[in-house]
Amino acid sequence: MPLSSPHAADILRNSSAFTGVVDGVAYAAIGDTSRDSYTGTFFGLGQAYHRMPALRAAIAPIVGRLLEHLEARDWTIYQARGQANVGPQGPEPVMTFVQAPTQVLAFLSIGARIDPGRWEPVRRRYAPLADQQWLHAWFSAHEVYYGYYGFHLEHLNLTSLCELETDPGRYRAHLRTLRILREALGHHQNAMFDAVWGALVPPAAAAMADPVRLALQRWTLRPRRGFTIRNSQDPAIAKTTYTTTIPNQTGGPNQPIQTGPRTVEVAVYPLPIEKRPSTAYLWSSSPFELDGAVDPHEQHPGLDLLLPYWLARNHGVLR
Repeated sequence: MPLSSPHAADILRNSSAFTGVVDGVAYAAIGDTSRDSYTGTFFGLGQAYHRMPALRAAIAPIVGRLLEHLEARDWTIYQARGQANVGPQGPEPVMTFVQAPTQVLAFLSIGARIDPGRWEPVRRRYAPLADQQWLHAWFSAHEVYYGYYGFHLEHLNLTSLCELETDPGRYRAHLRTLRILREALGHHQNAMFDAVWGALVPPAAAAMADPVRLALQRWTLRPRRGFTIRNSQDPAIAKTTYTTTIPNQTGGPNQPIQTGPRTVEVAVYPLPIEKRPSTAYLWSSSPFELDGAVDPHEQHPGLDLLLPYWLARNHGVLR
């Protein structure tokens, strides 16, 4: 936000705020950029470039800047200088993409689509990662409650990869990763996951039409604004106690990784879509989560309807 804006003061109150100058204009910004932030940005830019030719001239330099930045820093994210939570030694590494091969390959595939002369050689250099990405999916599939949002991000990256991949061997490697996730998540009544499966596995498209359509119809039964729900008090919902010891980072990139046993009451079966807790984007939240409370003044953007719908429409899953 430009420092001249009255909203800049709100940004500067954040512990991760910092200031900088772009094209001669002073800005206030919030740091703590994560791998997840990059995934959403690259996916959106890649889809827009692919489907909206009028925007390509504006998108290409943004993708180029992002990739140059990551490549120059060995695919490691650093805190921006000037942030309140950066120590006296200056910028510090926050996280690395070393353990996220699907993200690296997806970003480079989008870059190679936009500027093949610059990024195709780099993509080829990283291509062997395609045979390793299944391991991350396999490990993640052992924990389908905590960190559920990661599955949605992985589906976004695999969508980019499968849409743009031209090498049959690498394409099969991407599908292998997707199948691992499908075996763990296919019964979750998740419109986005079903839309991606139908879109990227053409023989499955016809079978996914009704599940996607039904899930989105039930989504329309949910309030557009925040609400409170206590499914834990509903005797008609089967519940169980779930415990995990798999390490998980739930509080943000600067929070410690939780390693000890964590126990929570969850639904035995995926909750009906209209009964799931309020959230800004439904398909990245666990379908087994029972309770939630969101300020009723907060209106959700509705991307959880638009994204799976148009992905399914574009690939012929919905007609």
